[in-house]
Amino acid sequence: MRKMRNVRREVMALLGISLLPGVALAQSPAAKPAAKPAINPPPSAKDWADMAKLPDWSGVWAHVRSDRALLGLGAIAWPVAAHHSTTMFAHDKVVSISGVVKEVHWTNPHVAIYVEGAQKGAAPVTWVLEMTSPGNLMRAGVWKRNSFKPGDKVDVDMAPLRDGGKGGALKKITNTESGLSLNANLREQEGVVEK
Repeated sequence: MRKMRNVRREVMALLGISLLPGVALAQSPAAKPAAKPAINPPPSAKDWADMAKLPDWSGVWAHVRSDRALLGLGAIAWPVAAHHSTTMFAHDKVVSISGVVKEVHWTNPHVAIYVEGAQKGAAPVTWVLEMTSPGNLMRAGVWKRNSFKPGDKVDVDMAPLRDGGKGGALKKITNTESGLSLNANLREQEGVVEK
């Protein structure tokens, strides 16, 4: 420790920094003339002593461990909270609408088709039809990203939302111009019929 102080003093003397404020260092005749005083005064001996102290980290690590635990739990819970079941749809009911495809969102976690349409005798509104993921639809072998495009005229059967909102789980969609008819029951498309 004493050797370190001596080294620090030697370095400070070479740089022209005084350990004590207001005390000038003796300069050798070959030394350069003193520069203008700095705007910020050099650190005092007390400042150097304060800088040499290490902070007490003993209580911090317990806090960091608890933060990591909470972060880990949050990372696990986030995907679970983001996913939902299909209980929000009334699968025992079928609502039929006719209309025009406005948008197709071929994205995970669920494909969504937006249809501007109406039930018989009602004013047209935008309905959101939800399906499974694009990967599941593609593996069924029938669905493709461009099976339905904006502007297609369609007839739709869906399981409506239980809360009465304008949306539902797609059961069957038919392009009225081309005759292409697809359903969202993947087991039925694969030839597996539930009993």
